[in-house]
Amino acid sequence: MPAMNKLTPQKTLWICLIVFALGMVGYAPKAIEKSHEADFERYFTAGCIAARGGDIYEFDGSTDLEFKYFPLFAQVMSPISIVSEFCATGNAFPKMPTATGLKIGAAIWYTILWISYLVTLWMLV
Repeated sequence: MPAMNKLTPQKTLWICLIVFALGMVGYAPKAIEKSHEADFERYFTAGCIAARGGDIYEFDGSTDLEFKYFPLFAQVMSPISIVSEFCATGNAFPKMPTATGLKIGAAIWYTILWISYLVTLWMLV
């Protein structure tokens, strides 16, 4: 008789991890669209500006995305903005982020965030 393939707690956790990560990939762009003044958009824009060597605190008033946070947030977002803008437009260092780049960046950011939450929970179990 062949051995039954049992669902262990570790397998269950990995299944939940994958389901949550995929769910966040789908949800993150919608969350960004609903909240134009979200901090994520400010961080992402500052990351895009920092990646091209601009001044993250220079505010021209053309948008409501004035960055008034610690520079570390912009530096953390720089790699995500480079990857997402390159995927969206083929230009890794645009002057301002594109809407598609913002959605890709949100999906990357929220996926990383939720995976880190679930890994933390897994380590506590």
